[in-house]
Amino acid sequence: SYAMDAVRRDLEVILEKENITLGGLVITTTIDGRIQKKTEDAIDQRLRELERLPGYPHQTRSAWRELPADKRQQPTYIQGSAVVIENHSGAVLAVVGGRDADESRFNRALQAKRQVGSIFKPFVYLAAFDEGLRPDTSISDGPIEPGEIKGAPANWHPKNSDGKFGGSFPASYGLIRSRNTMSLRVGNIAGVEKMKSVAVMAGFDNTIPEQPASYLGTWEATPWQVASAYSIFPNGGLRFRPFLIQEIRDRKGNILYQTPPLSYQAARTGSAWSISNILAEVTTRGTAAAVKKLGFEKPCAGKTGTTNDFKDAWFAGYTSALTCAVWVGLDTPEKTIPGGYGATLALPIWVEVMKTAERLGYKASDMRTDVASSGARLCKQSGKRATSGCEAAGTAYTDRV
Repeated sequence: SYAMDAVRRDLEVILEKENITLGGLVITTTIDGRIQKKTEDAIDQRLRELERLPGYPHQTRSAWRELPADKRQQPTYIQGSAVVIENHSGAVLAVVGGRDADESRFNRALQAKRQVGSIFKPFVYLAAFDEGLRPDTSISDGPIEPGEIKGAPANWHPKNSDGKFGGSFPASYGLIRSRNTMSLRVGNIAGVEKMKSVAVMAGFDNTIPEQPASYLGTWEATPWQVASAYSIFPNGGLRFRPFLIQEIRDRKGNILYQTPPLSYQAARTGSAWSISNILAEVTTRGTAAAVKKLGFEKPCAGKTGTTNDFKDAWFAGYTSALTCAVWVGLDTPEKTIPGGYGATLALPIWVEVMKTAERLGYKASDMRTDVASSGARLCKQSGKRATSGCEAAGTAYTDRV
């Protein structure tokens, strides 16, 4: 299975060759077999539904299985992967790298680096919040002007996914509605170096290009990295190192290896708390508002992601107990289906996993953070402390900072 493949990879790092040769070891993993099975089933069920759509343009899994054994090549049917992590320990409960490990050995959860798209936007806002931006600060949703974004080509004019532009809105609106132009301006406040630093601290690798296009997630990451990075939001910026091997004992019961929870402060608590509040709104009135309609009514938060031409569909989200990242796409990137958004392809899988986790005792409670805060009068236009002029203009408001 994909879970055992992930465990084996860790064991090859932890154990000496002599230990492996002699054998007789008892290895305790973090995998919850019930969550693992449900995640596998939820992925395959959703993708079977997709393959039954009229005019579906790609190879189906059933068609591949009907081929004679000697004519089967590496399957090209649509795939999905997911990683489920326990927030307050980093224990990995499920690793699903595809629809069937016997049919395809490629573990997409660990090995498939795919374009992340809009699921990276929370980290852009996180970087800007660290620089003083507030959720209610006004940001323009208008067209990007030449020279406006530092480091961008003069003729670079990214658009919003709906092709429309708007006026000025609170920064939080840009994340809730996944507005590209607002997100670029938010990224511009943080700067590419700060954006990259925040992302690496959260768990992404150091290969993120330091260029404005990275604000829109034009680079690649694995589902494992995405799940781990998102777990900082329900933890108030604290990141637990994800792990699969809990303990190893020899044949006499002696402990050879243990993994205690290891954590560090990956982001400022106040900034992470602000992002988490916004991502909760994404699941009530944003791009993931279908969560309740799909049957999950517990407190949750998250973000959808869809790359150009519907090549990658993502949903990364969490409850107070668990974080789960789901990816759907084809191994050779091409359009999945017209309208293959993250909310359409990946979100239903996430919901099924979380409904099962809730029944199994991974209870989702209100996500409150014990952050000391005090009221301050700020200006919606500048994001700085309000002056008498701001009060007179009606742009002043009270924020909890």
